[in-house]
Amino acid sequence: MKRFIMVCTVFALSGCSQEQREDAIDRVTNAAKELNGELNTTPVIVAEAKRKEKRRQNTLWTKENQALYPIEYCQAQLEELTKMAQSLQVQVHSVATTKASIQRKREDGLSQIEILGKLLKEAKAAYREADVKDKWPMEMNGFQLTKERSMQKIVDIAQKISTQKTFIDKSKNILASLEKKLVKLDVEQRKLVSVREKVQSTIDELKTKQIVEGVNGVSGAMDAINDSMASLGVDTSDPSIEDILIPSIENDRAQMFSKIMAEDE
Repeated sequence: MKRFIMVCTVFALSGCSQEQREDAIDRVTNAAKELNGELNTTPVIVAEAKRKEKRRQNTLWTKENQALYPIEYCQAQLEELTKMAQSLQVQVHSVATTKASIQRKREDGLSQIEILGKLLKEAKAAYREADVKDKWPMEMNGFQLTKERSMQKIVDIAQKISTQKTFIDKSKNILASLEKKLVKLDVEQRKLVSVREKVQSTIDELKTKQIVEGVNGVSGAMDAINDSMASLGVDTSDPSIEDILIPSIENDRAQMFSKIMAEDE
């Protein structure tokens, strides 16, 4: 009867997870014992604790499992290190790409500042000449501009220059921050390679010298690997959009125009 119940249970749980199957089998086993007169005198809370401990030992690399299966544990850590290496490489690429993009924008900004500076100088000179002669619209690079339109263009050019200068100043700090991230990532990658070599060396030692001597025999090697794994990790978050965005400039146009026109007087 007990065997029949167990076989039926196995078929019924074929689509369940390992944890669900184990729990169900335990319960069916206890039920079968009761049917056969083998009453289970173990308190429910104790039986549940035993099930949880059994599940923990079956699904986690506990100290006991590390000691019993040191080679398999080390191989599992090698797989984890491979995943970490791939993640670090993705982060390096992301930070390096962001850095290169900001450097290009910075170079473009410097070029724009020079071009816009010359244009602003020409626009201000043309405005003053038209204002003195009261000759409107004024001509600038083939365009006819009214007095109001000329004032607006001068303010717009000055704002573009100011925005570019603000970005140039801020980009210096951003680039420095990104460079520090790249250095940290490089250190982390080197550290990871060192840990990987240490784990591989431990595997080779366990295989070739057969030093598995129970918990005490391998605990030192396992602790060294765990300490090395715990030492890995660095804050490598990418700069946020807020770090790069330049705040918009909102000034009263008339006041800004007067300030711009007075700069080189």
